[in-house]
Amino acid sequence: MWKGSVSNTNPPVPLDSLPVFDTDTFRRGLPAVPGGKTPYPEKPIIICKKEAAVPKALKPVLAALAMLVIAPVLTVAAGKRRFRRKVAEDIHRMFADQPGPRVMGAVPEYLPEPVRRYLEYAMPLGPRPVSRVRLTQRGEICLDTGQPWIPVAAEQQFAVNRPGFVWSARAKVSPFLWIDARDRYDHGTGNMLIRLWSAFTLADVSGPEMDVSSLLRWLSEAVWFPEALLPGEHLSWEAADDTSARAIVRDSGISASLVFHFAENGAVESMVTTERYRDENGSLIRRPWTLRVWNWGDRDGVRIPVEGTAEWNLPDEDFVYFKAKIEDIRYGE
Repeated sequence: MWKGSVSNTNPPVPLDSLPVFDTDTFRRGLPAVPGGKTPYPEKPIIICKKEAAVPKALKPVLAALAMLVIAPVLTVAAGKRRFRRKVAEDIHRMFADQPGPRVMGAVPEYLPEPVRRYLEYAMPLGPRPVSRVRLTQRGEICLDTGQPWIPVAAEQQFAVNRPGFVWSARAKVSPFLWIDARDRYDHGTGNMLIRLWSAFTLADVSGPEMDVSSLLRWLSEAVWFPEALLPGEHLSWEAADDTSARAIVRDSGISASLVFHFAENGAVESMVTTERYRDENGSLIRRPWTLRVWNWGDRDGVRIPVEGTAEWNLPDEDFVYFKAKIEDIRYGE
């Protein structure tokens, strides 16, 4: 006997006495019996259900829970579409009756010296026939003093030959929390719309104070398309001193002004006004405001500032609430 083998002293079993292998019975998971017969009834046998049935009493509860999850998602998705459509409609309306490019000549000699020096610095090749501008920017916004900075990505379009702009931006508070904003000015009307998750309105500000503030925003940001700062139907200049001058903009019966401060080489350093309105606890209060710009670069034949900050000059502090950098800018006739 080989080491490790098992001894079997029982007599061998005849082959014809072994149970017959019944394939059908085996497939049903039942033991075979001799002769290929089975005592079990010939009908389907269910071993186990794959899914447990949901009790009828729970179905309304589960449906309600599903709606609590799905409804906000659908609301936000619909809000995004409505917000994008509103921005597109505002842009279309702004350009619908936009005047064509002006016939541009040389920078007028009669302008205050710092203004003439700036326009020649900003347009070294002379004025271009531009009527619209589109830019994208990234930056940060601070909603109130003492609050953290929030990343912002924005796109803005400008009308050049008559004041107008549409600015749309998204501030990402967290990966799942964002605020969409749309600021605009067109035909004497300004409006700021702010929505949570694109769908729930947090603010919708309009009125005379907003009209003036939005017109001033267009004037301050015209350093990105200096052709708009040439004197004409909507804009004039007044001398101040050797390094500053006042720009006055008029549109649709309203007017506003900014004092531009210039560097020795002609570049704008800052713009200051006392005519903008700030939202303070639901009331629009007139406050001094400053836009500072720097990092001038060449873009499509003009020199423009690529970076800047906006601040409120409050009685107790200068509150810098926005800082941004232009990523791309395009000009069109």
